[in-house]
Amino acid sequence: DAIKKLSYDLFHEHKQNTENELKEWLKLKLEEDEFSSKQLQKSKDKGITFMQLWHKKLYSAI
Repeated sequence: DAIKKLSYDLFHEHKQNTENELKEWLKLKLEEDEFSSKQLQKSKDKGITFMQLWHKKLYSAI
């Protein structure tokens, strides 16, 4: 899963950053990637915020 890989890479490359810095970096990376951006938009259209996605899927992956 691409999101889990990004989360893992992010955590291991940026261990000294705060949770908010990690979250912003990951959000930016996801928005820059065409496929991920479309998936984020689909989630948003379904009423799922990035914060909900962060807590449910991303944070648990790292």
